Amino acid sequence: MKCEPVPVSARGEWPGRTACGCAIVALSLGIVFLYRGIPLRDDFYCYYSNIAWTYYPLNRLHWLSRYYDLAPVFNWYLPLRSYSYVGSITSWLYYPLFIIWPSPHSIRLLGVIALGIEAVIVGRLCGYGTFKTFLFMLLFMPYSNQHVIDSGPSAWQIVCILLIIAMTGKWVDALAAGRARALRYILSSVLLVAMGIWIKLSFLFFLPIIPLFVLYHIARDRTAMARPSVQRRFLAHATGAILVTGVLVGVLLNARVRMGDKRYYEISEIILRDWVEHHQTDYTPWNQFVYISRYFTNPLQSANMYFRIERTVSLSGVLLLACIVSWLGCGTVVLRRRREPIGFIAVNMVAILLYVLVVAFAPAAVHMHHLVPGYPFIILPMVYVLARSKGNPMVAALLAAFIALNLWQFFKFNRLAPGGWEDEQAMALVPRFGALNRALNSYSGRYVFVHTDWGFYHLKTLYGPRDQCNVAAWPLDSEEGLHQVRRICDLTGRRPMFLRMRERSGTDLAFLEEHFPGIVPMTFGFDECLWGVWYEPLWPMFSEDARRGRRPPPPARPGILRRIWSAVKAAIPGSTGRSP
Repeated sequence: MKCEPVPVSARGEWPGRTACGCAIVALSLGIVFLYRGIPLRDDFYCYYSNIAWTYYPLNRLHWLSRYYDLAPVFNWYLPLRSYSYVGSITSWLYYPLFIIWPSPHSIRLLGVIALGIEAVIVGRLCGYGTFKTFLFMLLFMPYSNQHVIDSGPSAWQIVCILLIIAMTGKWVDALAAGRARALRYILSSVLLVAMGIWIKLSFLFFLPIIPLFVLYHIARDRTAMARPSVQRRFLAHATGAILVTGVLVGVLLNARVRMGDKRYYEISEIILRDWVEHHQTDYTPWNQFVYISRYFTNPLQSANMYFRIERTVSLSGVLLLACIVSWLGCGTVVLRRRREPIGFIAVNMVAILLYVLVVAFAPAAVHMHHLVPGYPFIILPMVYVLARSKGNPMVAALLAAFIALNLWQFFKFNRLAPGGWEDEQAMALVPRFGALNRALNSYSGRYVFVHTDWGFYHLKTLYGPRDQCNVAAWPLDSEEGLHQVRRICDLTGRRPMFLRMRERSGTDLAFLEEHFPGIVPMTFGFDECLWGVWYEPLWPMFSEDARRGRRPPPPARPGILRRIWSAVKAAIPGSTGRSP
């Protein structure tokens, strides 16, 4: 299979691409607008904590802002991670968009843009139009839905594996043709593998699949690859690629953290072991396979971290699965009748089975964002069949059924009930973040936001005025925690403002009132849902109006040029990356 672009006329090439790009961006903005009512999930925003610690100087006062640095070279600390098993590259990708549009919805836009980049690669691989491929992927409900609501690094892992598939194909083609550019393609693949693992450690799931596509491309060009000179170059390139990849990945995984002597892979192992002990004491590969299979039998399960999903198996989900299987089976028959190769379909089917098998042996890979990176191995052969079966009535009928079933899934998704407070997953949901954040921003210059419960911290640290200061202090129930809060308040000359869950809080309100006797509850002109705010009013305002939560007017928002200049100054090396 050649990675050739869709033929276009020389005169209409650039305007056509421009129109396609504008249409994808416009559709992406429309999708984000439609998803604006979906609650925000706090722990998905921890992947961008590097921005929260770089752009907001006072957030660095808390020890957590330095915890995820690594020291791969001597004592020079680099902010390579944003979470225990997630690299900081997602923050780098989001940073330009954050400067232009500092909103939690802009991360969702980033996910849809990643979907557009995937459509470009898939369209080139399969010889199908980019915009039509984007529409196809956008209509695939569980796939596109995860790109929007997950807000995590999974989309960029998919971009990496699709680029690797394209690069390995070009590498084998260049080797077979005796071209010098083959080295360029294999080095690109090596860097993409290292980047994928840096983005998130779950990219290791793809490592058994990459050789599978290399073998496919070798089998496709087996006559040319049988020449001794080509085989020697192949072995030299492959050996060098394995060694360089091992060095890059080894440096990353063995890097020490700033606080303590633990290394990257050791911290991930500890978190994995703790998660298994807390959530899945009866883990077996078979139980894991049964558990993740519900994402195929009911696509709405992909939103179970946001909404209450009652059914494990739904009729529409089973019909959609049957439609996909029939699509691939029918496409294989059609291509065989036309004497066209079906190896690309076969290798992707083996790849998705292998990926599901690998996920089944990973105890903590239980969510849809662990499974969705394997979906491109379903989408690639479907688009491949679609590009080569034009005019076939059976494929056209399956395409119509595929669209109808996915539109039905979107219709049902729009009517799901949010997860209840009794559900532990709902503890990280912030339904009305915008209104609550605007109310708190008017206090940012005079108060330290003390988060006494998990579920709101990562969102607040990422969005707000430049002078805000946030402290993670959950649960606040010890003298050590009190000392930490008071120390930061003394350093900033501010009073504490406590953000606490109304129910199931890990911090006792009586404990706060005992050690901060002047705190009063703040009232708002709207329902702040799960959250309550207690604060110490400033002395001249300590009145009945202050007790009722009267707030000063919000500060003026800085202009776009001032925000860009502030971001440039904050990104100067040495501000957070070097040890003191």
